[in-house]
Amino acid sequence: MMVGRQSMIPLPHKSIALVELETDSLSTDEAKIKWVGIYSYLHDQYYEIPFKGNEKEIKKLIGEHKVIIGFNFKEYDAPILKNNYNDDQMFDYRILIDLLEISAPKGGKEYGKYNKNKLAQMGIKLKNFSLRAISDKLKLSDEGKGDVDYKIFQKDEWT
Repeated sequence: MMVGRQSMIPLPHKSIALVELETDSLSTDEAKIKWVGIYSYLHDQYYEIPFKGNEKEIKKLIGEHKVIIGFNFKEYDAPILKNNYNDDQMFDYRILIDLLEISAPKGGKEYGKYNKNKLAQMGIKLKNFSLRAISDKLKLSDEGKGDVDYKIFQKDEWT
């Protein structure tokens, strides 16, 4: 009788990275990356990396993962990363999971056209689909996201 065995196939979750950017602009065409936050399941480590001076290391770290998860990643973070690296193929052969796209209803025109509206399908109603509103409604944090002055993330250095 076999109680358990180890598979030689790598666990899929080991290839996942959660990625979040802080930039100096909301315009995907103009935004310069200031900070990158990454949680790597492959390395079981959280990284807070200033972009300037660490560009190669950040790209390598992201490139080590098959699955990239973010909030509004497809509409915001991915285009900014592609622009800052001048690499339109940066996410080819990667699976991109966008938590806003999964949660929110379809948007007008081009923005949000692929949204899945899963929260409404689960009976969860929200007035807006900000990360804070979703986190609060789903009780994902005891403390909540809180109010943040995002201008602090636009700095190259923190004091």
